[in-house]
Amino acid sequence: MNKGVVEEMDGRVHTRSPSASAKTRRHGVRTKVLILSIGLLSATACGAFALTGPQQWTEPTAWPWWLAVVGLALMFAATEIFVVHLHIRGEAHTFSLVELPFALGLFFAPPFALIAAQLLGAGMALRFHRKQGPMKLLFNIASFAATDVVAIGLFRLMAGHRYPLNAVVLLQGGLALLAGAVLSVCLVFVVISLSTGTWRLTELRSGVRFGIVTSVFTVGLGVIAAIVVDAQPALAWLLIVPPGGIYLANWAYTTQRRRHEGLEFLYTSTKLLHESSELESGIVELLRHVRETFHSEAAELIYLPEASDSPLCVRVGPGALVESFDVLDDGHHLLIELLETRQAAILSSSSPVPGTDFLRRRGYDDALIAPLVGERRVVGGLVIANHMSEIMRFDANDTRLAQTLANHAAVALENGRLEQSLQQLRVLESRLTFQATHDPLTDLANRTLFRTHLTNALEDHGGLQGAVLFVDLDDFKTVNDSFGHASGDALLIEVGIRLKNCVRPSDTVARLGGDEFAVLLADVTQSVQANAAARRILDALEEPVSLRDRCIQIRASVGIAMIDTTTDPSVLMRNADTAMYTAKAQGKGRFVTFETAMHESTLHRFNLRTDLEKALRNNELVVHYQPIVDLGSNELVGAEALVRWDHPALGLVPPARFLGVATESGLVAAIDMVVLDVACAWLARTDGLDPGCVPWVAVNMSPLSFREAGLVDRIRETLTANRLAPSRLRVEITEDLLADDVDGAIEILHQLQDVGVGLALDDFGTGYSSLSHLRMLPVDAIKIAKPFVDDLDSSLEQQAFVTAIITLGRNLRKFSIAEGIERPEQLDVLRAIGCDAGQGFLFARPMDEDGFTTWLHLSAKRNRAPGPSSAGVAPRTFAAVGGDRTGGG
Repeated sequence: MNKGVVEEMDGRVHTRSPSASAKTRRHGVRTKVLILSIGLLSATACGAFALTGPQQWTEPTAWPWWLAVVGLALMFAATEIFVVHLHIRGEAHTFSLVELPFALGLFFAPPFALIAAQLLGAGMALRFHRKQGPMKLLFNIASFAATDVVAIGLFRLMAGHRYPLNAVVLLQGGLALLAGAVLSVCLVFVVISLSTGTWRLTELRSGVRFGIVTSVFTVGLGVIAAIVVDAQPALAWLLIVPPGGIYLANWAYTTQRRRHEGLEFLYTSTKLLHESSELESGIVELLRHVRETFHSEAAELIYLPEASDSPLCVRVGPGALVESFDVLDDGHHLLIELLETRQAAILSSSSPVPGTDFLRRRGYDDALIAPLVGERRVVGGLVIANHMSEIMRFDANDTRLAQTLANHAAVALENGRLEQSLQQLRVLESRLTFQATHDPLTDLANRTLFRTHLTNALEDHGGLQGAVLFVDLDDFKTVNDSFGHASGDALLIEVGIRLKNCVRPSDTVARLGGDEFAVLLADVTQSVQANAAARRILDALEEPVSLRDRCIQIRASVGIAMIDTTTDPSVLMRNADTAMYTAKAQGKGRFVTFETAMHESTLHRFNLRTDLEKALRNNELVVHYQPIVDLGSNELVGAEALVRWDHPALGLVPPARFLGVATESGLVAAIDMVVLDVACAWLARTDGLDPGCVPWVAVNMSPLSFREAGLVDRIRETLTANRLAPSRLRVEITEDLLADDVDGAIEILHQLQDVGVGLALDDFGTGYSSLSHLRMLPVDAIKIAKPFVDDLDSSLEQQAFVTAIITLGRNLRKFSIAEGIERPEQLDVLRAIGCDAGQGFLFARPMDEDGFTTWLHLSAKRNRAPGPSSAGVAPRTFAAVGGDRTGGG
């Protein structure tokens, strides 16, 4: 019986790209099997030394060791090459007549000769005929050795040294052979359990029962052979008859059975193709049936319809894997090339034949391929891969059966499913039409369908009736960021339901994308009706939405565009969109009706944005510099870099006219980088003329710049390129930076502080988070906003407020800078309350590079003149001022 040969171990490829965990598991399995094999070999080697003595009972007929090794090795090899296959109650079993040469060796050959003969003969057959790998071969050799030693040891223990071969000795030899067979079954069970990770004792009991039944038969043959050889050696050739008869009977049985199975297989396969309600599910069931019939790990079918249709590729296995493709990969293209011959073929990864690349790409060891031949061309192919038995391989009968199945499948795929395919196409067309015209989340009309309904309404009424409403949720991004996108989606669904409840069935509600909705009011002639609908929508949306035990308050902005002699859908949608953004700009949570002036304003902003993009490309942005002065000593402590736009037509444009558009369009981050580069380069050039005359330069950074990846590295690279110490740069931020991501903003500020860059909080006091976040912000300075300085000399309330800011900064060791100083009276108050530094028109307006250089020279001359100092300043290093952050000088 073939009990000592492992057929399968966990080494097959289960997916085309095995995961690291799967590779690790297979490595662990191989390690366990290796340890088991080495342990068996070591134990049997020790036990074999106890069998070195001669077998006294065989002396009269003992075989010479060389004859025993050669003859028995050939017989052992034959038993592993010619095996018997049985199908019992739906289960396939394989066994060999290995006990026949084993019995002869046990009774007539020296122990070492018997062991060597089996290891040599069976090992050569397994390696060169069955192509077993090193790991399986090592275990099988160890199993042979273990069963040989156990059987020989038991026989010697029971038989002693008695002669001749009487009934008792023969019975004892038979029992020893049965014991070896049971041990072999147990060893195979152990190694398979190690490979799969599961220990199924029911399989062990089944294997032992079948092993004992077949072993009784083969042991009986072996004992009879021993009797014949002992009594009549000249008649030993007759022993060929029983095995030959068994193999012939098995051949006749398996041939007839395979014919019957082939007919049953073709019938079942055709039935699966024709009776399945869906084409793809029918192919999946067919491939599962193919795997079972051919005992293979995987099966796949590729169908190539006309060029206008997508291919259908279905793969089942290994395991429970089911894959479907509608795009051909490299493996499919290689298969198609192989199938152009229109002949079924057997491919093996170990043979240097065409198709090896296909096997390698698909992860197969061997495969049977058959073309699906249509009336005019090859319409696809069938692949049956990785035969699960190492004894039975794909053969010519399998090839004929697979080709017949492929022919049936081709006919069924091309002709037999036409009516069902047309029905499926109609259902698919209806589904695709709905998907193409409706939003997949809310099932509302999408932009395409809304535009179609709007066009139809304009054609029906000549542009005289109706209104378009654009509805955009206010601050919807906060919902996604706070509660997750799943909650955001649920909120959008609820908004869609409420919108539909606010209008008539004849009106159209659509989701245009994101959190933007649109409503088409049909048969509306007056704006008061559209306004009423907008008010209903706002009232309905004000009701909180309950999502996952949370109540979310939502608001919306609504833009209204009346259909008034307008027949262009694009214009109407644009007008409603413009009105909606106007509503947001006016404070959100309201509705606004479109007016012509809104479009002109929007168009102006669009043109401004377009020009601004060109300005960045054409280097039209320039930087001016305004001095920052120590209020105690009138010395220059730094300069602030302020961007201007040298517009080709409009001249020098101040930042207030374009920074808002730059922020909305996302261009402000690019502008910040331009100012950074220009300001650092200017400071480096100024150092070349008069080192240290400008201690540092301040550059404003918008919140959008802090969202750009690599901001800190970008600043560090700019400083390095201009050979400036990090302390020569001060980055100014506003409190808007803290509106979205406080922790992220503070983290980047800490990184800049670690680099050595100075940090200042600009427009302090105008934001909502000044006092709550100032303590944790790693800023060096606070800049008091100009509105607080304007009335400083006339308002005691303003003086008290600014005094509080300066005192707070002093306690937190922050350098204070007042902005917008324009009158000497303001300067006097700031000096009196201890402000550290200031800037404004009183000292100098923002100047270009040449103007700033001239101002420096004039200031230096005034300081060298005798008499008291005025508003002019002399250059001073940042360290001299920044070293004392607590006093006002």
